[in-house]
Amino acid sequence: MLRQIALLILTISLPTSLYATSVSISVGGSRGPINVAVNDVVTFDADVICNDDLVYVDGTAAPKDTHNDSEVAWRIKNQSLSTIRLTSFGVSWECLNDPSSQCDTWLFDYLKFDAPVINANKIYDVLISPVDNANSFPITDFDTLVGDAPYNNQWIDITSGEIIEINEIEFVDSLGNKIIMASGTEVKFTVTWKDSNAITYIHVFTVTWP
Repeated sequence: MLRQIALLILTISLPTSLYATSVSISVGGSRGPINVAVNDVVTFDADVICNDDLVYVDGTAAPKDTHNDSEVAWRIKNQSLSTIRLTSFGVSWECLNDPSSQCDTWLFDYLKFDAPVINANKIYDVLISPVDNANSFPITDFDTLVGDAPYNNQWIDITSGEIIEINEIEFVDSLGNKIIMASGTEVKFTVTWKDSNAITYIHVFTVTWP
């Protein structure tokens, strides 16, 4: 009987800026030797522990207000022992349920912080036009002042343990107007922040319009 032996090389690519500390790989919950027949399909499970210094506060992402506008608010928290200075932002979105084809055609307009930022400005509000680059706004340095003192700069300092509210990211139609979202619209967001040390923090959450 001819015995076939195959060498399987598994490669996992991770963004270096996430500072992965460990990767755990298993098959069907087992980390022991795996016996399979030729042509069998093997599904690997990988658990990756990454940088969790700056986190999305679970359950806080929602439409900004009760008017069902195309605006989303949420909160982030600095869980590290040091101040994190954010300098850049990017977001991509996946339309999970888009009954009126609104999410798939909207454009990113601007980002705005809230408490404890005082008199926060609209970051990226000076864009020549709203942006939709294959359903994403690329990681971009803050282009205007974040707010008045103590944040009167093109960055925001988040101290250890501090929670920052994102007042909104706003999306608009091709004319630059906010959209009244259809009930049941569900969008998965992937937000990327970058700090002054070029470290990135990725947050993923889903928002459903009532």
